[in-house]
Amino acid sequence: MKDFIFYFFLFIQFFSDAVASIVYVPNFSSNNVSVIDTAISSVIATVTVGNGPIHLDITHDGSSVYVLNFSSNTVSVIDTATNSVIAIVTVGNTPTYGVITSDDAKVYVANQTSNSVSVIDTATNSVIETVTVGNGPLFTVYAFDSAFVYVVNASSDTVSVIDTTTDSVIATVTVGDSPFFLAITPDGTYSYVSNFVSGSVSVIDTANNSVVATVTVGSLPVALIITPSGENVYVANSAGLGTVSVIDTTTNSVVATVTVGSSPLSLVITSDGATVYVANQSASNSVSVINTATNSVTATIAVGMDPKYLAITSDDATIYVANQGSDNVSVIDTATLSVIATVTVGDSPSFLAIQESPLAVTASVQNARGFGIRFTYYKLSWNPFPEAISYAIFRNGLFLSQTQSTHYSDTDIDPSQVYTYEITAYDSTIQIGSGQVQIGPL
Repeated sequence: MKDFIFYFFLFIQFFSDAVASIVYVPNFSSNNVSVIDTAISSVIATVTVGNGPIHLDITHDGSSVYVLNFSSNTVSVIDTATNSVIAIVTVGNTPTYGVITSDDAKVYVANQTSNSVSVIDTATNSVIETVTVGNGPLFTVYAFDSAFVYVVNASSDTVSVIDTTTDSVIATVTVGDSPFFLAITPDGTYSYVSNFVSGSVSVIDTANNSVVATVTVGSLPVALIITPSGENVYVANSAGLGTVSVIDTTTNSVVATVTVGSSPLSLVITSDGATVYVANQSASNSVSVINTATNSVTATIAVGMDPKYLAITSDDATIYVANQGSDNVSVIDTATLSVIATVTVGDSPSFLAIQESPLAVTASVQNARGFGIRFTYYKLSWNPFPEAISYAIFRNGLFLSQTQSTHYSDTDIDPSQVYTYEITAYDSTIQIGSGQVQIGPL
C-alpha cells in the first residue's frame, strides 16, 4: 500500500502583482533607446535604432518593443530578452505614434506626412496593410476591445475610425481645429478629443461615431486623461502659465480649472483616480500634483529640463519623467513626492514606457493520505522571476521559509481560515519582485 497518495486537486485563485520593471526610453537625437533597470535606477543597455526615435510600444506579454523612427520612416523591433533589434520594418513617412492591439497581433502606426496608418503583423514583423486616413495623423488609440482604432488627423480636423477586422476606415468624424490627442472612457462609450487651435474638446459617441458635445477649455489643449471611474476628464492646456481643465462627463462641462506650471504637456493618473500628475515644460521644469477630490495642486516637484512625458507604475508607487532638455529621467517616489533618482540617458528623450514583470502566484488545495491519516494542505507555485536567486514565503505577513525552488507546500494550515501568501523574489542583495495570492476558507 502506498504511504502517500494524492487524490484531489482544485485550482482556487490566480493573482499577480506588477513588480520589478524595465523602462524603455527613445532618445530622439542620439538614435537609440536607453533601457533602465528600475531596481537599481541605472541604464543596463543602450540599443541603436533608426533615426529620430519618437515613440515606442511594448507588447502586452513584454516580449517585444516597437520603436517608431520618425526620421528614417521605420519601426525597429527590440527583443526584450536580449535588448537587441531583431527586425526593421519600413512604414510610411514620419511615423509619430503607434498602438498595439490587446492580443499583441498587430501594431497600428500613424504616418504623419503620408496621411496613412501602417498595420504591422507582429508574427512576421511586416506591413500587411496601409490604410489611408486624414491629413497629418498624429495619434492612434484603440477601443477597449481592440475592435477599432481611432486616428487623430491634425491637418484635416478629423478622426478616422479603423475596423481592425478589415483594416479599413468605417467612419470619419469632423472635430475641432488641429486635434491633438484622444482618450476613450473606460466603458468604451465616448471618446474625448483635444483640439489644439480651437481650445476645445470634442466628445464622440462611439456607438454612431458622431460628435455629441463640444466643450470649451483653456488655450492650446494637448494631452488629456480620463479618471478610472469615467466621471471626469483632465485636460492639459499648454498656453501661458498653464492650466488643467476638469470636465464632468455627465454634463460635459468644465467644473474646475487648476493652475499648474508652464506649458503642461503630459498627464498620468493613479489607479484609484485620487491623484493626477502633470509634467510642466518650459520655465517650470516641474511636475504638479493634483488632488482630484479638491481639484487643487497639493505639491510641485522639480525635475529635469523640459519634461516631455510621464509614466506611472501599476502599483502607483513610482513615476518616471522623460526630461528632453537635460537628457535624463527623473524617478519620483509618490509616497514622499520627491525625486529619488535621476538617470542619464541619450540625447533628447522624447517618451518612455514601462515593462513590468509579474510574479504570478497560484495556490491549490491538496488532499493527501499518509499512514492512514488524511490531511489537507496548500501548494503554492510561481513563475521563475528574472535574475532571482531565492524566494521568501510569507503567510499573513509572517515569514515561513526561503527557497530557491518555485513551489512550496504549507501543511500547517487551518482550512477554516483565510490566508494571504506573499512570495518575494531576491537577487544577491535586494528584493526585485513580489506576488500575492489569497486562499480559503474551504
